[in-house]
Amino acid sequence: MNVIVKSLIYFGICFITVLLIYLLFINRKFRKEYKEGKEQVEIYYLIKRFNLNMKITKYKTIKLIVSFLNSFIVAFTFTVIINLKIKYAYKLMVAFLIMFVLIYSLYEITGRILKRKELKNNDTK
Repeated sequence: MNVIVKSLIYFGICFITVLLIYLLFINRKFRKEYKEGKEQVEIYYLIKRFNLNMKITKYKTIKLIVSFLNSFIVAFTFTVIINLKIKYAYKLMVAFLIMFVLIYSLYEITGRILKRKELKNNDTK
C-alpha cells in the first residue's frame, strides 16, 4: 500500500479514537454550563488569553472545538512520528516539538476566531 494512504488511515483511526475518548469520557466529566474555575485547562486558557465573554460564547461550542483540536494534534503527531525512521529519542524530541508548535498555533488561531465571532455577535445586538 502507498505510504500516503497508510498515513491517512493511521491518522483517521487515531483521530476518531481520540475524539471519541474526549467526547465520551473527558467532556462528560466537566459541567455542561460554564462556571468560573470548573473548566478544562484548555478552555481556561482560551477564556483568559483572549478575554472571552462566556455570556456570548457558548461553553458547549468551546468544548467541542477543543475536543477536535486536541484530537487533531494527537493524531497528526502520531502519524508523523510513526512514519519517521529515526532513533526513539529523536522521535520523542520531534513529537514534543510538533505538539508544542501545533498547540500554540491552533489555539492562537481558534482564540482569535472565537473573539472575532464574539465581537461580531456583540455588534449586531
